[in-house]
Amino acid sequence: MYSGYNRNLIDCAIIKVDSVRKSATYEEDGSALTFGYNYTVRKEDIEPTMKFVKELFNELGIPCSRIYISGFACLTEDYIWTKQRITNHALMEAGRMEEYSKLSTRSYSK
Repeated sequence: MYSGYNRNLIDCAIIKVDSVRKSATYEEDGSALTFGYNYTVRKEDIEPTMKFVKELFNELGIPCSRIYISGFACLTEDYIWTKQRITNHALMEAGRMEEYSKLSTRSYSK
């Protein structure tokens, strides 16, 4: 029977990582000024995870202009980012950054 209360909720923090500044077009429409990432982690893992993300992004060459706590939430285990999950995501993003840099240096003249 559903009681409306989940006893398995975990106190979490939302870690926000600002990466690449967006173009002026985004600023005009009022959206966020940077592309970035959000990772939800257990409250007790905030500091080690922030340090881990900074080091990981630096190692992979993903820009990290700012990292901070943007809020708090109570979530189930399914929504919590582990170091392995963050690493897998960062590796995927590093591949995208590499592709982006290749595209941005190409010449499109005829």
